[in-house]
Amino acid sequence: MAGNERWAYNWEGREFTLGTEKYTVKTQLNRMGRRCAGPKTWFDIGALCESKCQVMFKTRCDLDPKDFPLVEDVKETQEIGENHILYEASLYKVIDGIGHGPKVLLVTKRNQTEWMPYPDGQIFFTALKCVPGEDVSRIRNSLTSYDRRMIRFQLTKILETMADNNRVLRTVDLSFLRWDRRTGILYLVDLTHWAYQIVQDEITEKSPFELEFGLWSDEDLESPS
Repeated sequence: MAGNERWAYNWEGREFTLGTEKYTVKTQLNRMGRRCAGPKTWFDIGALCESKCQVMFKTRCDLDPKDFPLVEDVKETQEIGENHILYEASLYKVIDGIGHGPKVLLVTKRNQTEWMPYPDGQIFFTALKCVPGEDVSRIRNSLTSYDRRMIRFQLTKILETMADNNRVLRTVDLSFLRWDRRTGILYLVDLTHWAYQIVQDEITEKSPFELEFGLWSDEDLESPS
């Protein structure tokens, strides 16, 4: 396979035994591997698996260092990637602790097998319990004024909690958010692009960190689009 197709793997139907649980990939959320910024030897696949509960299954794999000639210290780069995954899991726990994130079920690693991108490398697994709700990017135009106000308010709370822990999101998208209309709770489900930053100012609905999500203006809150 050439170009990005080299990382386009179909994981549906694959089974993984991690700890005492067996996970079967039922629905793959994205078909193309995504190389994360910074450690260029990683890609990310999201999937829904069935065990005792529905799980979001994130996998990150080492890629062949020969494909990344600009990476001078492969070992250091891989350690950066591993630390990024572990800190991401700790941040999920912080967000879950305030009721706005998925619960971390496990974080583990193992050697890749022959069908994976780089059999000489490792693969990392993060299993997260699925949260209720709908993708905000898909329902944003059908939400009530109340929904919109609550989403903005709760997102501010989430981002402020992250800032209190010196963490921000470098890349944001509405698809990172889930809105449960029944309970009126917002969830942040994708922390892949977290970064360390000391935030001096208080996070508000007018802060750049929130405005980057492309939510509604004050005028948009009053009536549907």
